[in-house]
Amino acid sequence: MPNYTLDTDSRTLTHNGDILWSTYTAWSSYPSWTQHTSTTTNAETGATGTPLYFQTEIIDLGSSLTVYPEINYSGQGDVRAVIEFSDNSDLSSASFLGKYTTDNAKDTEIVVYDVLDYQEAGYTNEDSSTNSNYSSFTARYVRFTAFVEDFNEASTSRDVQTLESFNWALKTDIISETLQDVAVSGDTAALTFADIGSVISMNITPHSVSNKKLIGQIVNKTNKTIRVVDANSFSVSGVSATVDVSATGVPGKLEASTEGVGKI
Repeated sequence: MPNYTLDTDSRTLTHNGDILWSTYTAWSSYPSWTQHTSTTTNAETGATGTPLYFQTEIIDLGSSLTVYPEINYSGQGDVRAVIEFSDNSDLSSASFLGKYTTDNAKDTEIVVYDVLDYQEAGYTNEDSSTNSNYSSFTARYVRFTAFVEDFNEASTSRDVQTLESFNWALKTDIISETLQDVAVSGDTAALTFADIGSVISMNITPHSVSNKKLIGQIVNKTNKTIRVVDANSFSVSGVSATVDVSATGVPGKLEASTEGVGKI
């Protein structure tokens, strides 16, 4: 259920507060049209009210694509963009980027506190960095949510939040990256790329070792894991080796600012 009104001329969303027509007995008793009185999120923020909450429909990309997000936003308050993605059309078993509340609803427990103007002492981010941060991802179905927070000077209530713009794009730019002289061992050696977020292809070149015929194998592109086997040993177990890796993929070094989310 939306908690905002739309100005059809400026295309601005404004939080409509939570007071009812019956809250006061006379017109003259209303100090303002929009007020925050709900105590639902007091435990996390120390302030009454809820964030302004805007959510898109579920977006079908047509097929499962590897992409990275670029988002631009503005408004009165701090904007937190959340991305849900899945290969299921109803977003069941969805993964999150930029998570804010525990289940992405507007009035449930806040799990990421560092985007708030105000937070009570002792609260730290309870969510994993995988959900809190932004990166590239692979999915067919996507949905965007914007939370807008704005706290008054006393930090006991929210001021009236607005969302003036929220524009997004999912990009498929492909970049290349090379790793040199990487020591690997075992069956699932993880690679660390500086710029690639999601891998599309990898070529693995093991360094030559006497009396061994080393072959590089991709174990899991999503997890960026490889192994090297010795064909002379007739074994599929990973051995210790030094490799060079040439990879392609989409950028994954993203950050959020007061104006949006994009490549660093």
